[in-house]
Amino acid sequence: MHAIPLPGLVDPHDLSADRQFAMNLARGMEVLRAFTATTPLLGNREISDRTGLPKPTVSRLTYTLTLLGYLSRDARLQKYRLGPGVLSLGHPLLASMQVRQLAKPFMESLARTTGCTVNLGVRDRDQLVYIDSVRRGRTRRQFGQAIGEFQLVQQLIADSNTARKRDAGQDVIMEASMCKLFASEMCGRVADRAVQLFGGSGYIADNVAERFYRDVRLFRLYEGTSQIHVTNIAKRSMAALAE
Repeated sequence: MHAIPLPGLVDPHDLSADRQFAMNLARGMEVLRAFTATTPLLGNREISDRTGLPKPTVSRLTYTLTLLGYLSRDARLQKYRLGPGVLSLGHPLLASMQVRQLAKPFMESLARTTGCTVNLGVRDRDQLVYIDSVRRGRTRRQFGQAIGEFQLVQQLIADSNTARKRDAGQDVIMEASMCKLFASEMCGRVADRAVQLFGGSGYIADNVAERFYRDVRLFRLYEGTSQIHVTNIAKRSMAALAE
């Protein structure tokens, strides 16, 4: 009997004879998978050791992935970290997973009954990736009352209202556009001020302000440009006034 390979568990080198298999793409993905929550910063040698790929191959892949926005290079340390492009790839998947909406009522009920945090995960290779979580804040009590009755906790809940409306299938385009526009533009202004504070050295390649300024510039482009979000906000504001 032969074991049936599960998605993600196939060794790319076993498929080298498969003409339909894109080996360079597989190697690039292996480079991205080398980064973890405990090792977010890696050099080419470390990536080579983790993936088994030759160091010259890793150097070409990290160079390419950096240009594409999937890696960010720390010039001072000569190492790489995952870039915003990786986040933009994962967000559409997470937002479209209907299992999160279907499981939410059961997770909330279980959290209330047990007083524990309930997590929802999916398999990725030999690991588990959490895609949603219901914390026990609704049932936890402090000083004789549910912590949800405290004003600061209510503020945290209110901050999550837009996400909950989206999970419920409601139209949150205007709220999402407002959040994205404000965060992107403010981040850009902060980065610009950082460069200004450093003076002439602020735009030198090995300065942390220069890297920060270059990285955050992407926030105004991905997940809809700032101009697109301004248009969304304006259209819905005008529609609301017309009602």
